[in-house]
Amino acid sequence: MHRSVTVVLVALVLLGTAGAAHAQADARTVAVGCRAASAPQSQAVLFDLGICVGTVAGAAAHLAKVHQFFETRFPNVEYPIRDKATRDAYVGTTLTIDPNVCLPAGLTVAALAAVVDRYSAAHPDRVAGARFPFTVSALADAYGCGPNRH
Repeated sequence: MHRSVTVVLVALVLLGTAGAAHAQADARTVAVGCRAASAPQSQAVLFDLGICVGTVAGAAAHLAKVHQFFETRFPNVEYPIRDKATRDAYVGTTLTIDPNVCLPAGLTVAALAAVVDRYSAAHPDRVAGARFPFTVSALADAYGCGPNRH
């Protein structure tokens, strides 16, 4: 117990000094942290793990709110959307805020981290970008609402 508390306190001190240097953590940082978070035997660097967990949890919470908005704005929508006006409004909303993502109930942060890890392995060219859009893209790729999904 004492060792765990010491490790956490040291990590917090290090995060305080490293935080400024990593304030603009990118998608690569998220990918590294998510790889560590999805591997239970890993002794992850606490900062990368924290960036992953924070980014993934934040993106999932954000996308849940976006999904609620879509459900309110477009109730009972069926895919493919055949009505042109509805389809145009739906696409415009997706481009303006974020995609409609249907996250299954009961997902854990570790499961979401594994999704981001697989996405980063499948799309290494996208890892150099900003962390939040990268994470949203990974979750949208796995759980996007639409035909044959939901």
